[in-house]
Amino acid sequence: MIKLEFVCDLDSAAGYAAHARSMLKAFHSLELESKGIELKVIARRKDASVVEMTDDEIELYNHYLGKEIGKPDVRVFFEPAQWAHFEEGVKTVIFCQWETTKIRNYPHAGKAQNNWVSQFNAADAVMTSAASAKRAYVYSGVKKPIFVVPGPVFPLSTQ
Repeated sequence: MIKLEFVCDLDSAAGYAAHARSMLKAFHSLELESKGIELKVIARRKDASVVEMTDDEIELYNHYLGKEIGKPDVRVFFEPAQWAHFEEGVKTVIFCQWETTKIRNYPHAGKAQNNWVSQFNAADAVMTSAASAKRAYVYSGVKKPIFVVPGPVFPLSTQ
């Protein structure tokens, strides 16, 4: 069984949280456990606002938030790069949706984690939802593999 931690903002009105909720619903529909993947969500809110959820959504989120899986094999940070941390023996993926022409390559305010280039290069892989972000990362000095996973522009339904 592969143990996967998905670190994200899950319940705020922030764009990252909206995408995270959609991703978690997709993960759930794939029945990952039957495919040998055990998923746990670590919620880290980035915005003070909170969205209203249905009872089904609350039940789904609580299922994954309450899971105990021990030390993960893979940790996916679905949040800006400065929030990622690294642990020996855990494959780390930073899934960041920053779309810009360049990213920071210095420790802003003296904090090493604010150097996004360094953070990305410390990860095992980088994911983003825009080809323009991938170009910005490469242009800025990211050497790790970068994968573009396009996100929804318009929701297909309200489900």
